[in-house]
Amino acid sequence: MKLTMVISNDDSEMMWKVLVECDFLSPNLSHTTLVLNETLYRNIPSKRSDRRHVIVSPNYKPNDEFVIVFKNNDELLRRLEMLEEEIYMIGDIEMYNYFKNYIQNLYVLDMKNKEEVFIDNKETVLDTELYRISKYKKVEENEG
Repeated sequence: MKLTMVISNDDSEMMWKVLVECDFLSPNLSHTTLVLNETLYRNIPSKRSDRRHVIVSPNYKPNDEFVIVFKNNDELLRRLEMLEEEIYMIGDIEMYNYFKNYIQNLYVLDMKNKEEVFIDNKETVLDTELYRISKYKKVEENEG
């Protein structure tokens, strides 16, 4: 499993605009699987039928054929471990804490009008008036 995750301190329409502007949701990623919690999925401004959406929710009943639902993170992880394809996950700090040992690339989107997501070892990639995007920098064990 090749997991890239974006976590944010905001789940509004503005977050989705930033992700589109920064090519996290660009058309060339349409072949990839996008994993979200139910709240984030419901807030996507426009859902694309050419992308597989995987939702983690104990109660959500999909009415679209391109949506797969897992009741919890344990169920989802068992399935993801079988996949070779690249997976994109957009989530909150709870999803991050559960999947952090499996993430190859982690981006943090902090909207400046909200409380900052605290994660050690992040380097700012883009800083604007409205938001900051940082990439997590892994610390190698021999670096101390």
